[in-house]
Amino acid sequence: MSKTASRIASILNVKPINWVSDEGTVEFATKVRKREDGFKQLLKLIRGKAGTDALHFLVSHAAAPEIAERFSELLRQEFNCLSLVISDYSPVMGYGAGPGALFVGFHPELDLSK
Repeated sequence: MSKTASRIASILNVKPINWVSDEGTVEFATKVRKREDGFKQLLKLIRGKAGTDALHFLVSHAAAPEIAERFSELLRQEFNCLSLVISDYSPVMGYGAGPGALFVGFHPELDLSK
């Protein structure tokens, strides 16, 4: 998102939800105005992409540990969390995304015997 688009979204209190495609490109998924609506949309997106409820999670945040913890609790309620790690964004990612942003990564149990 450009700086101008980011500022307009901030003024309008719009929070975009993006995902990284299998090809590695960032794709727009949806937008919300309230953080709780964003949490619901993220849970729905994860459920649609994961194919299972037994998942490993990483929740990374931009200067928002309480927001990351709140979303992590929702993940624990909705999924069989095989593991869940909460971490800080790097300063570069935090600068680009802005304070309060979350990144959620997930994957099922990997079969390493193959």
